Amino acid sequence: MTSVSVVSTEVKRSARGRFLPGSGVPPRRGRGGQAGNLNAAKDPWRSYWRRRALRKEDAWALALVSDYVPALVADKGGDVAVSFAERKVMELAAVARVCWALAMAAGNLDAVARFIGAERQALADLGLERRAKPVPTLQQLIAAQRSGHAGAHTGTGTANGASLPVLVVPGGDEAPEQ
Repeated sequence: MTSVSVVSTEVKRSARGRFLPGSGVPPRRGRGGQAGNLNAAKDPWRSYWRRRALRKEDAWALALVSDYVPALVADKGGDVAVSFAERKVMELAAVARVCWALAMAAGNLDAVARFIGAERQALADLGLERRAKPVPTLQQLIAAQRSGHAGAHTGTGTANGASLPVLVVPGGDEAPEQ
């Protein structure tokens, strides 16, 4: 038969009431309430900035950014033209916008200035220029015109079969001079 040694969890204290080394010190209780508890949140923008958590009465601010990131993606040329890092910067700008709206509603102008600066910096990191969507080449347009689908690509033409604009290239139909 094997014997198992049991470690004593007896708490030993000194004459002054302090725990002695090696005694079973009870674990400390964690700070704060349960995870996700926002009951005592004084500044709603702090909990949203750190944890993306809002109280139900502050959910109105999410409506301000419902189309914010999709609009930025469209400005950059669509989903295929936006990298993962650019999308994360766009999300950071959206979070900063929600935070400054919450701070503005609470009247904290210092926080408003800080979050407007964070949003501006995120947008500056993205670049404030718009990217053009890919345009079909001349060969693609000519091929589409010959197949009868030019109106779908160029936005020209009419439903009643009217003629499409003709592109005239100088020297295109002439034989080369010798």
